Amino acid sequence: MKETARDHEAHTRQLHVHYHQSSPSINMSRSLSSRYGFGRFAQSSMVTVGKQSVGLHMGPVQRTLINMENLSRAPSCKQQAINISVDKGNFLSKKTLEVPSNPPSLGPVNFLASCSSTTSSPVFTKSNSDEAVSDFPTSSEAIITEDQPKTNYNSFHPGLLVPETLDEWVEMLEGAEVPEARLSVEHIVAHVLGVPRSALSRLSEYRMSEEQSQDLERLLTCRMARMPLQYVLGEWEFHCVTLSMRPPVFIPRQETEQLVELAIQRLQGIEEDPWVLEIGCGSGAISLALLVSLPKMKCIAIDHSQHAIKLTKENAHSLGLQSRLHLVEAKVTQEKFPPMPSEKKFDLIISNPPYVLRKDLLAVDPEIMLYEDLRALDGGKDGLDVIKPILLHSQHLMHKESTLLLEMDPCHQYLIPNWCQQQRDLSLKVKEVHKDFTGRKRFIEFVKS
Repeated sequence: MKETARDHEAHTRQLHVHYHQSSPSINMSRSLSSRYGFGRFAQSSMVTVGKQSVGLHMGPVQRTLINMENLSRAPSCKQQAINISVDKGNFLSKKTLEVPSNPPSLGPVNFLASCSSTTSSPVFTKSNSDEAVSDFPTSSEAIITEDQPKTNYNSFHPGLLVPETLDEWVEMLEGAEVPEARLSVEHIVAHVLGVPRSALSRLSEYRMSEEQSQDLERLLTCRMARMPLQYVLGEWEFHCVTLSMRPPVFIPRQETEQLVELAIQRLQGIEEDPWVLEIGCGSGAISLALLVSLPKMKCIAIDHSQHAIKLTKENAHSLGLQSRLHLVEAKVTQEKFPPMPSEKKFDLIISNPPYVLRKDLLAVDPEIMLYEDLRALDGGKDGLDVIKPILLHSQHLMHKESTLLLEMDPCHQYLIPNWCQQQRDLSLKVKEVHKDFTGRKRFIEFVKS
């Protein structure tokens, strides 16, 4: 039956907004219209500020996600209101939410704003960030949820066989244009069933229980909203370790495992117990993989994000490595390097720093834009805003002939050596540039002279 204007107004009467700071006007234009399983049509809309994507509206689950940290760095981020327009076919839903002139300070607490069609300004109530919306309990995003009845897609076919479940959800994710749909579905189904992904082919006669179907729907709805698979599962394997994952902490990429391998090769020849410094630890992937691979090694890891430090500490405890890892919450700048807990020089310094050129941030996938902390990617205009301070400070923290390993953008194979040649007092020399598994020059190795 065709929806009337009155019915539409009833569906869009109330919005709940979890916000963190003053926000600019938001233009939300429909960019996708695709079949969403069982004859439903999904209308997905990107949220943009100018040409920059800062959010995503998922029609099937009636949820809009806005990354407020990214939004705060968007152009023209000065206004004190959020203007939302959602194009829904023949109807255009518009809402304006006023933001207080003195918003609360950022931190682990969200503020819940309710705005109805009869209220000129929202009423703000304090709420715990982990309780606000259980599906997306992060401090780096705002979530706008329309009060509509949710559809239980698995209820159409209760007790589906595993192959049928896989096919149904793959069709839904492909319809919502989620990349690597089958891989995502297989990982999540295996996670719900508590089996390795490779075991799914042996479960062709197994029927999903109602509880399993509900868990599957919850997790795959998150994936349809472009939440990265690693965050949906809550864990991910990296090199030789399994790590807990949650937004907005940076997700380690597969190519970074090669950086770990390079470090292991350099450290294996050291007779005494190796002493390593990691700058920008994120989830702790690099440090913890090295500690597992080299039982005599000790490590100091630095990160400016409290979320990253907390997650690294949790991962270290779960792996039993906390006694060999010292964490420092601090920011490395050109003017200042955080004080070290020991005056001992390092045998190796390693970093996967923010190195993405700022112009390239505009083209990142929604998975990154919506959920990951862009500060872990943003390397400034030339991608060297963090790399330069690392080079300047590292030379004073290393033994002679010690190694510094950095992950970089392929264009940096030219920019970094040119910059180093201009630094008269730099005692680091480029030893070698290494390729990743795709053939791109991704890692640069320095030696202290």
